[in-house]
Amino acid sequence: MFSKEVLANPDAAYPHCHCATIVQLSCGDLLVAWYAYPQEETRGGVLMLARKRANGATFDRPRRILAEMNGSLGNP
Repeated sequence: MFSKEVLANPDAAYPHCHCATIVQLSCGDLLVAWYAYPQEETRGGVLMLARKRANGATFDRPRRILAEMNGSLGNP
C-alpha cells in the first residue's frame, strides 16, 4: 500500500532543504532525514529527522538531529 504526505521543514531559520532519504525500520516505522540550511549550504546547516510509526497516520513533527555546522554536512 502506498500513501502520500507532505513534510514541511518546520523551522523558518532553515528555509532551504534537499537530499531527503527514507528508510523502513524492522519494526515497520519510517524515518525520513534531510539537509536544511539558512542561505549557504556550507554555513549553519542541520540534519532534520521525521518518524512515522508503523501504526501512525502521519509523521511526527520533524526535529533537528545534528546541530549547526560550519562546513558541508553532505547528504543524509
